[in-house]
Amino acid sequence: MAQIKEAQDLANYGWMMHLVGALIWFIIGAYLMSQGFHDDDLFRNDPEQAAGISMDGIFSLFLAGGFCIVMMLCSIVISFPIRWKILEPLQRQEYEFAARYLTLLRGPGLLFGFGMGGAFLFLSLMRLKDVVHETRSQTAQSSVAQATPICPECNTQARYVHGEQRWHCDRCARFL
Repeated sequence: MAQIKEAQDLANYGWMMHLVGALIWFIIGAYLMSQGFHDDDLFRNDPEQAAGISMDGIFSLFLAGGFCIVMMLCSIVISFPIRWKILEPLQRQEYEFAARYLTLLRGPGLLFGFGMGGAFLFLSLMRLKDVVHETRSQTAQSSVAQATPICPECNTQARYVHGEQRWHCDRCARFL
């Protein structure tokens, strides 16, 4: 149970890091764009006071700022599937479904979540894989227990013998 809580917490941190990443991308983009506007104003003034700023430099500031704004939008867009496809299924105990989407979203999380978002999603996936493995083994054991036949002679549960690939009643000492 502790692994499930830890996986949920790590996925929640990954989601929050995407929102923090969006804020960071926005701040960087806004700063670069404002520098472009500032340098553009200097360029429009007297050429001798312009301090040698070229149009290529201003264009690259606008381009870098636009790239950061696009990264911010991608970070916000990626945060929605994290919330809907990972965090909510984890709360409903749909661990295999959440693990499938954690596998898909950890790569974009590294890029758009400013690195930390993807790292938290990756750690959450590692914790969740153990839980999924335990859940599958428990399900397999319970399905075997439910499918165990009862001996018609003595009404006790039979035991499956792998070498013979048949069910055996230990009390009656015969195969069913």
